Amino acid sequence: MSLKATLALAAALACANFAAAAEDALPLRVCADPGNMPLSNNKGEGFQNKVAEVLAKGMGTTLEYYWYPYYGRGLVRSTLNAGQCDVLMDVPSDFEMALTTKPYFKSTFVLVHRNDRKYHIGSLDDPLLKTLNIGVFQSSPAREALRSHGVLEKTRVQYVFFDSYSNTKDYPGKQVEQVVDGTLDAAEAWGPIAGYYAVKKKAPLTLLPMNRLDDGIPLEFEMSLGVRRADKDLKQRLDRALEANRDEIRAILADYGVPLVHCDDCVVSGDLPEHGPYTAIEKAHLQARGDHPESSAQELAATKSRLAEGGDASKELVDAVLGNDPDRVRFLLDRGADPNKVAELDYNALQTAVREGHLAIAQILLERGADIDRLDKDGWSPLMFAVYRNNPDMIALLLRKGANKDIYGTSGWSALSVAITYGDAARVKQLLDAGANVNAANAAGYTPVMFATAKSADGVLDLLIQRGAKVGAANKAGITSLMLAAAENNADAARLLLAAGADTTTKDAEGQTALEIARAKRNAQVEALLSERPKG
Repeated sequence: MSLKATLALAAALACANFAAAAEDALPLRVCADPGNMPLSNNKGEGFQNKVAEVLAKGMGTTLEYYWYPYYGRGLVRSTLNAGQCDVLMDVPSDFEMALTTKPYFKSTFVLVHRNDRKYHIGSLDDPLLKTLNIGVFQSSPAREALRSHGVLEKTRVQYVFFDSYSNTKDYPGKQVEQVVDGTLDAAEAWGPIAGYYAVKKKAPLTLLPMNRLDDGIPLEFEMSLGVRRADKDLKQRLDRALEANRDEIRAILADYGVPLVHCDDCVVSGDLPEHGPYTAIEKAHLQARGDHPESSAQELAATKSRLAEGGDASKELVDAVLGNDPDRVRFLLDRGADPNKVAELDYNALQTAVREGHLAIAQILLERGADIDRLDKDGWSPLMFAVYRNNPDMIALLLRKGANKDIYGTSGWSALSVAITYGDAARVKQLLDAGANVNAANAAGYTPVMFATAKSADGVLDLLIQRGAKVGAANKAGITSLMLAAAENNADAARLLLAAGADTTTKDAEGQTALEIARAKRNAQVEALLSERPKG
């Protein structure tokens, strides 16, 4: 269970459990983008809106939305894990940050152009592609596939870390519209976006599926619904609703022109051929490619051309970081690019390098003035992100360069708390060995021991106690780690805390002890354990 969900439980310890029948009557609370057509908008016009309506009706309940932009970072933390809503629409079926339903469709990236251009493109090695002005998203597997086939110089990058509240001009469908009006010769796009314009808007467009045009970079993806990892009951109810409403969902996807790839495991399968499995060599390539910086003379020439036309050097810098291109990074820094500037994106150059795992690029940026502790808009530092990515080499680099080990960002997280919650004992040990404060609390009073009790990661709580963690600390609401263990029926954590001297008589702000909390929550294991302890 996520920390925020655990803390929400701790704040409501006196509440009775709802019966399963009552849960069925609760509204279906969907996290939805307010302005990302054709997927979703706050008028209910997207295909995700229509699918959500069908699911809610099929589950015998009402539909409620929590509007939050899907592009950029912090989506899961700000929606599911914050308790604002319960379902994310259209996440990849292997999405690591949520529990996913069975896939309900599979689609592909496409190359889209006007019918009257009469292009006949048989592969990504077609020489024609290098002569076209092609729109690409800044961070997209389709762009990477084009680049791997030498389609570089005339591509036009769209920066789509897009806030549908404040930055409406850069919506993801923009480049498809530019193909329609002739501004671009072609564009790569996620199939459901391009298909909407071709079918629903009846634009004169040809869509070339890209999934079978490259054998090294996956360009087809199964899409599921995502829920909190602990919401197994909701996941099962959604699975049943997806199956029961298969025909209605199929009709919605067809009406919106979603290119459907054949998929035996999906609720709705399509007629487009799938790529099939990737070889072990290809998988190894995919896993390793982010760790090998490579400079490109063609990309550098294209960058110089864009700068000559008035391009933003700091925006280009982030693009060079994403490309893992040291020569372009150095060139742009020499031309005055600011490594600390957020150039219409959610994070700056160093934050991007850490996110992508580009170690050599991060070192260049740090040597050229990047702020090692600058927080992004979600209150995360580069070190927190390196820990979240479970990247020991990047963590080591940042620690050597003097990253603040104990800073709690505005999000309430520190590097150590991220390691406890999302990493493993090895990352926790790496930070503790570097001097991270085992007792540093955030603004709400939550300590590393509390994070470890909520996470229940093997060996972590024991390691913190061995390193001198105070097990009796209470947060601003008077809640101790033992109370958290009682609330979650975490008997293993309770035993460790008791062995380390946790006080069973401490009361929270509501006047409850850990035993009373366990009893109120009907958590029999911890209740029995605490009942055996002598009072006073």
